[in-house]
Amino acid sequence: MVCFFSAKDFARTAFLFFVFCVPCLGGVQAVHAQSQQVTGATVNLQVQNTFSLAETVFGDVGINVVLTDLVGADVATITLTPAGVLSTSAPNGAQVIVVDPVGVAPGEFQMTGGAPNTNMTITFFNLVDLTCAACSGGNPAILLSGLNHSAGGAPMTDGAGDLTFTYGFTLTTVPGPPQYEDGLYSGGFDMSVSY
Repeated sequence: MVCFFSAKDFARTAFLFFVFCVPCLGGVQAVHAQSQQVTGATVNLQVQNTFSLAETVFGDVGINVVLTDLVGADVATITLTPAGVLSTSAPNGAQVIVVDPVGVAPGEFQMTGGAPNTNMTITFFNLVDLTCAACSGGNPAILLSGLNHSAGGAPMTDGAGDLTFTYGFTLTTVPGPPQYEDGLYSGGFDMSVSY
């Protein structure tokens, strides 16, 4: 059979094909335009490694009789704990006798402005033995040792970043002449608190 289409029939057929068939075949895809905005960002970090540290109470063992061993090698000791307990050890050749314990007090340090609830490290170093500045030049020193503190094995700041602790120590006489003179004997040490 031979079929003939007029130009009018062809046009109508083509129109119907594009209207109904092309969308079904996926031949026409819609293109959606996108809007894009770009902006910068900032990251901040404020560093605060410093804090305040001060000795608020000096360590003091009060007034004592202190006698060196002039003929032997005996030494006497005075020990003050961080809790404020004072004890002495005096063999025959050397003597320590407490005269007035009213001024006895362990030393105290206060740290403020640190990181809250954080473990700290406490270190004592550069110990300087006690000497009498007003005494004669030949006057012996009293040895400083045994420094310890009340903050325990793992010192930690409180919720405000503060830490207060006391310290104790041991003082030891030096054997041999000359004898200790009356006067104020002072020494010291350095102490660090660190993260």
